[in-house]
Amino acid sequence: FRLIYEHGNISRAHLAKLTKLSPTTISSLTDELIKKKLIMTTGTGELPSSGRKPVMLSVNPEGGCIICVDLHKTGYYAAIYDLSCRLKKEYFLNLSDYSGLGISLISTVDIVLKENKCDKDKLIGICIGAPGIIDPVKMRIISSTIIPVNKDNNFYDVIKSWFPDKKIELINESSLSAYCEKEFGKHIKNETDLLYIDVHEGIGAGIVINGQIFKGLDNMAGEFGHISIAYDGPLCKCGNRGCIESFASQEAIINNLCTELRMNERQLSRYLDTNPMNLTEGAALKYKKGDGPVVKVINDTAYKLACAINNGVNLLNPQLVVIGGKITVYGEGFLNCVREAMKKIGLGKNADIKIYFSDIKDNPVTKGGAKYIFDWFF
Repeated sequence: FRLIYEHGNISRAHLAKLTKLSPTTISSLTDELIKKKLIMTTGTGELPSSGRKPVMLSVNPEGGCIICVDLHKTGYYAAIYDLSCRLKKEYFLNLSDYSGLGISLISTVDIVLKENKCDKDKLIGICIGAPGIIDPVKMRIISSTIIPVNKDNNFYDVIKSWFPDKKIELINESSLSAYCEKEFGKHIKNETDLLYIDVHEGIGAGIVINGQIFKGLDNMAGEFGHISIAYDGPLCKCGNRGCIESFASQEAIINNLCTELRMNERQLSRYLDTNPMNLTEGAALKYKKGDGPVVKVINDTAYKLACAINNGVNLLNPQLVVIGGKITVYGEGFLNCVREAMKKIGLGKNADIKIYFSDIKDNPVTKGGAKYIFDWFF
């Protein structure tokens, strides 16, 4: 199945050559996969010489589905992917009370399956991405500075009881984004070690080593937002001072713009020619136009982010760094500021490490989750 998935279209003869299995065995295995509706025939291929044209095989996208969830402060995204890890549809569900998350997820999964005509028995698994620290034994979110969930919330157990025979995963969202980048990112060639910096409402990191997500002993690897770059800096929600999240998160950038311009958020929205819900987009537009105060704050943010990246790079020595999340709206000017700062503060060859913005168009948390479940299943 994996060979068929990776090649897109492949003949039985080619499968036999790659696996060194007999043609009879290949026919038996492929017939079984066709019967299970996991693969399908897709016409005939070409031959370099005369003879019977081979029947080509490919993955049947409708042979199964994966549902992935991306938890946010005011609700969550729920997405359904087909057996080719292609997005079929994504929804956003508002949630005012996170104590009812488990019941909400059950209802949403059932509705998504029904609306997309995917039978429950075709559901391969569910992957939930969360911005926070996850207990890998109890499968609980034990700490998050972003979503209003307490460590006693048993939403995982609730959804597992409803789908007892399905693979259910609860993974840090930045780790899933990193996995997505490793699998689908255009900047990834042969690299197997990368550091993914995720800058949204908070800041996290996904670490991929030897092609696999590195979670650490207690699932706490990647708490990049709480790397301190100033011991006497502003107090962070985590209780520490000078965390990069208190300098470079979207909330921190807006707060710094208000301080620089001596405005409140309502006044800032007028200055940025936007509504209060789109302050980040308004700031990005002003930044690209060269607005003095905005350029000063955003470039300072880039330098501070580079300082934190430098710490991570010195510790892990990855092959490249990818920056994703809302911060990418500031464009190449911001990215170049980060790169230039790294050239000044980087140690040895780390000064020239490759740093890119993510180019993933789909939600990287749900897409990464879909591929994670897919790889586990197959």
